[in-house]
This record gives sequence, C-alpha cells and structure tokens, in this order.
Amino acid sequence: NISLHLENNAPDTQIEADPQRTEQVIGNLISNALRYVPKGGDVRIVVEEKDNFVTLHVRDNGPGVPAEDLPHLFQRFWRGEKPRSRASGGAGLGLAIASQLVEAQGGTIKAENLAEGGLRVSASFSRIT
Repeated sequence: NISLHLENNAPDTQIEADPQRTEQVIGNLISNALRYVPKGGDVRIVVEEKDNFVTLHVRDNGPGVPAEDLPHLFQRFWRGEKPRSRASGGAGLGLAIASQLVEAQGGTIKAENLAEGGLRVSASFSRIT
C-alpha cells in the first residue's frame, strides 16, 4: 500500500558509474525509504541533471530522521532506532556501503529532512559530456 513514483528529468543523460554498484546504491536507498514510509505513503525517485552532475533523489513521506541523527546516517553499524534488532532492522551497513560506493565513483551522497516531512537522500554522479 505504498506508492512508488519515478520522475526522470534527464532521460538521455549518461553518468560515469559502475552499473552493478550503482544498482546496489539505488536498491538500498529505495529499500530504506520503503522501510520507513507508513502504509498509504509515498516514495518518489527524481533524477535531475545540473551542471556536470546527475543526481538521484529518493524521498519519502515517512517520519524523517531527528536532526541530531542526520550526521550519523552514513556511519557503519549506526542505527537511529536503538531498540531495533538486527533481524528486523538490518545491520546498520546499508547507507554506509551506499556512501562508500558513491564516493568511490567520484560522487557525493547526502540526506536531509524535508520541510513537509519525510527524508530525501541524494546521490550525485558525474555526467558524461
């Protein structure tokens, strides 16, 4: 009962990236968004080109992340919900691995809470010129 939308504003643009690793990053970002969005919620994937970069934004209308936790999202083994067990919430490695995979390809990744609620995680890659 979750809506998933894709808005591709850069359909003919190519990036410099390893396809398998980039697929792993995208899968992780979407999986995380789906995990935290409430039933009847919405996950949006927006691809846009700006300057010499293509950015993939994965945003949801879930609860967001407490501001004090945002700087830790990409740290290994860090979990925002302390009582979650590894069986139900993962090992706390997904975003750390996604960050390493993006940065190893010369890209950047960041997370921010949205004013209207929810979280947006954005991964940027160099555009092939």
